[in-house]
Amino acid sequence: MDAKSDMIRQRKSQTKSQRKCAGLIQKEMKTRKGEIDIMVTGMLVILGFAVLIIGTPLYCIYRIIRKYWKDRSYKKYWKEFDERKKAKDLATKEVICPYCGSLLLANWYYSKNVCCNCNSEFDVYAAMLIKRARNFLKKQKYEDSRDCYNKILAVHPDSQLMLDEIRKIDTAKEDHVFIRATVFNVFSKYETIEFKMDYMIYLKNNGKCEVYKYDKMDDIKDDKNTFFFSYGGNIVSEGFTTSIKGSLITSFIECAKRGLYPPLECKPN
Repeated sequence: MDAKSDMIRQRKSQTKSQRKCAGLIQKEMKTRKGEIDIMVTGMLVILGFAVLIIGTPLYCIYRIIRKYWKDRSYKKYWKEFDERKKAKDLATKEVICPYCGSLLLANWYYSKNVCCNCNSEFDVYAAMLIKRARNFLKKQKYEDSRDCYNKILAVHPDSQLMLDEIRKIDTAKEDHVFIRATVFNVFSKYETIEFKMDYMIYLKNNGKCEVYKYDKMDDIKDDKNTFFFSYGGNIVSEGFTTSIKGSLITSFIECAKRGLYPPLECKPN
């Protein structure tokens, strides 16, 4: 009995000591777990501050670089857009229809176009020449203007408008003034005399005019700023005292009789 009771007491004492050790172990584990939690929380806080301190400038740098590349891409896009627009504008030219004379916009990449007014098909290059021919006519370059119209007629031979334009050139050549001078005669002060292709016209102050054809002029003489001639066998007694030298006028008349003229684009004196 004594041995048995000793064993029971021994077991009870061992169980108590084990329980005590287990409690101490659990308490130690809780303490260590709390320390670990505090350590992890601290590390996370430190890591967050580190990310905030290091990441903020990095993010700002990223935003700046992104904005730069974005702006650069936009600029590149708009530059290409402007270049395409300029190329389109350069390809689009103002032309004149060779049939109705309407001002149109045409793309010279295409050889043919249709007029929106008369519904006639025309050659774009020929239509571009009309504007150039009219500019030549304004500058009194009649031969260049005629060459342009001849090129247009080669493409559009049935264009009545181009034939009318050539007639205008012929009329302009006939009315072209080679020399213009002021007359200073005693009874006709500050009147005008003009020398054209086939005749001389004397414009008086009262609105009247006298026309003298070169082929009927004879015995042409000059004296300083005065020139004399006989017209149809009758001598023009008073002569004409002008603002330019008489020798220049007499030489012009003699050359005009032989069909020789100064360049038509020359401005009248």
